[in-house]
Amino acid sequence: MSAPTQRHSEILSALDRLKALDAGLDRDLLEIVSGRLNHYDSLLDLSQIEDQTFTVIADDSEDFPTELRDRYRDQMATRRAMTEKIKGLSAFVINEETYLQFEIPLYSQTAPAEKVCSSPC
Repeated sequence: MSAPTQRHSEILSALDRLKALDAGLDRDLLEIVSGRLNHYDSLLDLSQIEDQTFTVIADDSEDFPTELRDRYRDQMATRRAMTEKIKGLSAFVINEETYLQFEIPLYSQTAPAEKVCSSPC
């Protein structure tokens, strides 16, 4: 197999792996947003996405123009930043939900009784 053919095959394989990792990332992010996934172990695939992305953008042939590679790298960086933000916000919501389960009963014990008026107060 010639060098250009082998490189083309490597790029196609990397793109296939990227597509699968990307679909998994989308699924995991949707589960996190919906509150069904409260751990982030599967999001470690981001490092694999970066490895595969490097395989693709490291190509210096004419098949992938520099502009296209730069745009792809920028999109992946944006995606990673959004993923980190989603993880942070989700962790905040999960922590607050856990915290409120204990605080609401304590507050209800110490809160002043609410006045009930038969006419507008």
